[in-house]
Amino acid sequence: MKGIVTFLDKDRIKIDERSIIELDFKEECIIEESIKLFRDNDPCIIHRTFCANKIGMDILDEVNRQYKGQKEVCFTVEELPDYIVDKINLSSTVEYVVIR
Repeated sequence: MKGIVTFLDKDRIKIDERSIIELDFKEECIIEESIKLFRDNDPCIIHRTFCANKIGMDILDEVNRQYKGQKEVCFTVEELPDYIVDKINLSSTVEYVVIR
C-alpha cells in the first residue's frame, strides 16, 4: 500500500483524503515519540514533523505487514486497529477508513 488514507461518511461519501504522514496525530503521541527519539517534551517544528512522519510510516508498515499483498483495506471506525485509533484524531462524521 502507498499510504493514502480516505475517510468516508456513513453513505461512503468521501470526507477527506490524505497521505498517511499528514494525518491528524494525537498531540500526546507526537510528544511521546519526540521524548523517545530526541528527549524533547516540547518539540520544535523539525522534531514535530519528523515524529509525525515516523508515526505515519510505522502505521503504514504495520498495515502492510498485516495485510500483505492487498492493495487497499477498508475498516469501519469500530474495526480500526488500536495501533491506528490510539494515534489519530477522527472526526465524528467518519464511519469508514480506507488505506491504500
